[in-house]
Amino acid sequence: MASSKEMGPNDADIVRCFVRTVGGLSSESALPYNAPFEIVVEVEAGSAIFGTGAQFAAGVVVRDLSDCTCLPAPAAGANTPNIGVSDNMSGANWNTQVARFLYTVAAPGPTKENHIWEVLAFLRVNVVNPDMSFCRSDLFIITRP
Repeated sequence: MASSKEMGPNDADIVRCFVRTVGGLSSESALPYNAPFEIVVEVEAGSAIFGTGAQFAAGVVVRDLSDCTCLPAPAAGANTPNIGVSDNMSGANWNTQVARFLYTVAAPGPTKENHIWEVLAFLRVNVVNPDMSFCRSDLFIITRP
């Protein structure tokens, strides 16, 4: 879970990150191996930093804790910046003070059944002396459909 500190006008943070079925409304702790799933990264920015159109980059790392591997970078959804690529607040990918970035992960496949996974997310605001925010999702398991 991300930090629970109060949001000031010059702050930008990850509020939370979680996984869900594609198009789902809530977080999941078990996902079937035969279907893709989404990573949701919820972010917010204070009025001052958002109003300046501050530069930011965001991204995720998906870790399989059972076999100590990381998945390839997931695909960015609509209105989601590509992983690690700089963008600006008030632009198409972050056009309100509270935003949601979606990344789609391909179906894991049957060899990942009963593997425990987690997502690490980051938000970097500004280039020089950046303000960083990190989030770790709850653990989740890949299951038989």
